Amino acid sequence: MQFNAAAGSPDPATISQASGLTKYQFVSFANSGPSETGGVPVPQTAIQGTALFQLTGTRTLKMEVFPGKTADQVSGFTGAAKTYVR
Repeated sequence: MQFNAAAGSPDPATISQASGLTKYQFVSFANSGPSETGGVPVPQTAIQGTALFQLTGTRTLKMEVFPGKTADQVSGFTGAAKTYVR
C-alpha cells in the first residue's frame, strides 16, 4: 500500500533544527478507477499512522512511527525512537 503525508503537512524542505518536533500524518492512496481520475491514485482521508521527526544536530535525525494513530494521539517520542546519522 502507498502512503502520502496528509494535506497541510509541513514542507520537508523548510524543516530545520529550530523547527523542533515535527509530525506527519500519513494517509493511504487508492486507485480511483478510470471513470474518476483516469486511474491516477488519489489520497484517501483515513489516517494510517503518524511519524515524528526531529533534526537533533547537523547530521542527526530522530524519528518514530506510530501506525494507526493520529497526530493528536501522539505527543512525543518513546523509548522506541531511532536516531539516524548521515
